[in-house]
Amino acid sequence: MKRKRLSRKTPRRFARPETKFSSQSCTYDGRTYHSRKEANYARTLDLLKHVRDPAQRVAQWKAQARVPLDVNGKHICDYYCDFLVEFADGRHEWHEVKGFATPEWRLKEKLFRAIYPDEVLKIIK
Repeated sequence: MKRKRLSRKTPRRFARPETKFSSQSCTYDGRTYHSRKEANYARTLDLLKHVRDPAQRVAQWKAQARVPLDVNGKHICDYYCDFLVEFADGRHEWHEVKGFATPEWRLKEKLFRAIYPDEVLKIIK
């Protein structure tokens, strides 16, 4: 018995994901995040608002914070960090949630660290 070959007009069994890195969007607290990992990290940040230690307690956080990357007075690109986290003791950190690092991300990370050497950029994997 011969196997039937699929023609190009035959619909695919599984639809391709809508995002470019095969991640699924997820909604948490009325906001849609690029991945479930980002949404879970936002939930973690909300839980850290109730910690007693001021060094660990999150006062507030902002999702998709824009960081301009300018070199020698020329605008190169904008980097949108996943979370800008402000702690109760007054310091702030940039948190990036990554499943894997792309070449574009590696370049933007190097630019960020060169332009803002005093800023803290944490990568959550």
